[in-house]
Amino acid sequence: MKTKSKNVTLRKRLRIDTAEAHERIDKLASQLDLSNEEDLISFLSAQLESHQRLLECLSQKAKWLKRRIILIKSDLRELGAKVLPVSDSPVVGHINPLALAYVICGSYLGSKVLRKTLMLSTSERVHNASSFLKDDVPAEQWSMLIKTLENLPADGLEAEDIIDSANRCFSVFELAFDRVISRESKAYA
Repeated sequence: MKTKSKNVTLRKRLRIDTAEAHERIDKLASQLDLSNEEDLISFLSAQLESHQRLLECLSQKAKWLKRRIILIKSDLRELGAKVLPVSDSPVVGHINPLALAYVICGSYLGSKVLRKTLMLSTSERVHNASSFLKDDVPAEQWSMLIKTLENLPADGLEAEDIIDSANRCFSVFELAFDRVISRESKAYA
């Protein structure tokens, strides 16, 4: 859904024009109970695949994205799970770094809600595998990103590239979550 940008900032366009993709991921992720070890492994596996796939798209490797990958791998090892190589998904191609930052930094906000579910677990291993969800975006980084998005034109090639890239980022997450949930469903069938 493309918004008309009269009196609309690029930040608002991003929120509106990626809402459906964001909702699909939330729906998939909500099928997992993060207080359960197996579901947490599935969640972290989808996150790892997505983060690694998106890292491949950047011409300049983002240290903050690499740090998140290290945290996810650490949590998976804490749960005794194998860290699998990235699946043979279609190549994502170019991703605008601002779009990636918007998607990943925005996910930090959702992590706060997910941490509460994780803390309900009676499993010590689940509690110990929480470094990824406890990782927070520095408030300054989020504020700078928001200011940048609010000051960029809401129309034009750059705006369309950022919005398209954000939707493709969400698609990477959607594909990964769909894959781990399908794999989990087959295991229980």
